[in-house]
Amino acid sequence: MKRILKTLFFCLTLIVFSSCFNKSNEHFPNNIDKYKEAKEILIKNFEILKERNPNDSSSGLIMYSNKYFFEENLPTELLDLKEITSLWDNNLMEKSPIFGIISVFKDSTIIFTADYRFLGVSGVGHYILYDPNGNKGNLGKKGKGIVYEKEIEDNWIYIIEKKHPADN
Repeated sequence: MKRILKTLFFCLTLIVFSSCFNKSNEHFPNNIDKYKEAKEILIKNFEILKERNPNDSSSGLIMYSNKYFFEENLPTELLDLKEITSLWDNNLMEKSPIFGIISVFKDSTIIFTADYRFLGVSGVGHYILYDPNGNKGNLGKKGKGIVYEKEIEDNWIYIIEKKHPADN
């Protein structure tokens, strides 16, 4: 009986935590200007990033990097990319080096992982997307579901996505 109560308590805690994290956080879309500045720097350096990150995958991903990349691994010609670290410094990017990622795709789609919570077997992520092609960066596909979506302005979207454990 004690084990059942512990399991039930754990499950309820997980459900409450998960449902709270599914709620929008206006801090991210309200700071769209900071994401726009980062996008401009990324687009300005797009060809160099593409050359330095050859990726033949069908996803079209050319860069998948965390704060460490922008702080420590930049050649001299890409030093202006260091300015992007201000997103992490201003709590506009997930602090975790595993989940605090910026993804840049060949079609110019950029995904900023603003926040992410791993909940045992599932996860919930908050993303700011620069989405010039309307494909949502393929979020909401392959065992994941969009639980919240808000258009911030043209080509910019705030998405909350949940990875469902049953779909793995």
